[in-house]
Amino acid sequence: MIFDIFKKKKINFKIFVLGCQRSGTTMMRLILNSHPKIKCYGERKAYSLLENYQKREGITGYQVPIWTELFSEYECIKELYEENDKIIFIFRDPKEVIASMVNLGCYQKNCYENDKKLKRNYLNFEAVPSVNKWMEDENRSFKERFEKDIKKYENEKLENVFKGICYWNYKNESFFEMKKYKWSILPVCYEDLVCNPVPELKKIFEFLELNWSKKVLNHHEIEHEECLPNKKMLGGTDPFRKIDTKSIKKWKLILDKEEIKLIDSKTNHNYEKLKNYI
Repeated sequence: MIFDIFKKKKINFKIFVLGCQRSGTTMMRLILNSHPKIKCYGERKAYSLLENYQKREGITGYQVPIWTELFSEYECIKELYEENDKIIFIFRDPKEVIASMVNLGCYQKNCYENDKKLKRNYLNFEAVPSVNKWMEDENRSFKERFEKDIKKYENEKLENVFKGICYWNYKNESFFEMKKYKWSILPVCYEDLVCNPVPELKKIFEFLELNWSKKVLNHHEIEHEECLPNKKMLGGTDPFRKIDTKSIKKWKLILDKEEIKLIDSKTNHNYEKLKNYI
């Protein structure tokens, strides 16, 4: 029919939500999933859906923080990115991230000597094949870079904090690797997002080339899939909690002066470098 000429072309692209765990990727997924034109999957479904990826109509998001560095390391993951796709890379104050990791017990003694223990303690779900491969390889690139340094802190008071430092750097440095490709990637600072949600969210949806919707401020008022039996999301995020600043500066209650000094000395360079991209 002649009217078909005037029909709007359907918009189809993927959104990848990346970043270090404990940085706000789940909150970002819930926000995106609240937009009328986006279906965004969390970690309990996203990995397996991408493993068996088939083109989908519309705008589909995938929260996949475990794959963050793999986007620049594994060809099979790189190939998931197609023209018009978008990457939202969320990063957070390393002191907040590491304090949260330590507080949750994610970095138990020798956890990097057996990555399957990390899977049990942190992921708490059956990993799909490419994640299993990552575990079986013992995350070689991470170990090649950090194993000697980590051994220096073995059985020391700062051992777990130092492991968190290495992991934060490893995950967030992948942003700079991804910038080498002609990919559409937006860095988002967690602290900026929760302190000034409206202007920050407007930037995000401008990047996604989507109209602003007030619904994204009310993700806590809708039902989201993938809740655990305790009504929380994987990682402990409460989907019924509105965007707020209650998690800001929590590190002050968890870290001591020695730990803070070590974290700042080992992460400030990358943290400031990330902030300069905003």
